[in-house]
Amino acid sequence: MHELSTAVDVSALLCFKQCDHGPNVSIGNKALNTCMAEEVIEEIRKAAIKHD
Repeated sequence: MHELSTAVDVSALLCFKQCDHGPNVSIGNKALNTCMAEEVIEEIRKAAIKHD
């Protein structure tokens, strides 16, 4: 399991001025638009691996 408590910041930023393409999520420098929860989880996993 990855210890990310010092590396992860979760915050609400509305729709990144792309409300028509939501939900919108930013993970690192990558923006996901019209994404599903599974896509977000996969991107978080990828970011965690890069962080290690």
